Amino acid sequence: MAFRLHADESVTHGLHRLSRKELEAARDELRRTRPPHEEPVHEARRSVKKLRAILQLIDDDDGTGLKGSRRRLRSINRILSDLRDADVMMETLENLRTTYPHALSAQAFARARRRLAARKRAAVKAVAGMKTWKAIDWKLRTVRRDAKHWQPTHRGADALQRAIRAAHRRGRDAMKRAVLRRLCAQYRARVEEMAPTTARLRRT
Repeated sequence: MAFRLHADESVTHGLHRLSRKELEAARDELRRTRPPHEEPVHEARRSVKKLRAILQLIDDDDGTGLKGSRRRLRSINRILSDLRDADVMMETLENLRTTYPHALSAQAFARARRRLAARKRAAVKAVAGMKTWKAIDWKLRTVRRDAKHWQPTHRGADALQRAIRAAHRRGRDAMKRAVLRRLCAQYRARVEEMAPTTARLRRT
């Protein structure tokens, strides 16, 4: 079923329905195997991201009942992100080697792969054992219990309108920061290019 509100339901009811769906999906994925494999971790992380988006929407409308849930979902996301990022970096390196076989020497590729493999082992070791996954399941169950109290301040489209405006502002600000970072990087690169010339001029 698509991640969307239905035309015949209230915004609050729809958000609660989607929250329950994603919370159950995350729990089901992480209970498939212990510890979870790569694909369940990826799918659970997607559900957690959707849940955090719902929280953000309600928060943008000055909603209530979010505090504990926000903290628990952030904690879960941090654990899942560390595991997923380690997998993605290994996949990216393998794809780079396949697509651009001459971009890295055999020694450089082997060295990078060893480092990424060590990082992945560290991420897996950090969450090894049943206690971690039982704790995550408990947090998801607690969030599911609390989700019924997530409440936007406004009714109907007004709640969504405020969230859309806030998301637009965040996106605009993020783009400005990205442009500024790129300009700074270009400036630093230009300064580094000019450094030898500057040094010669100083000596004359």
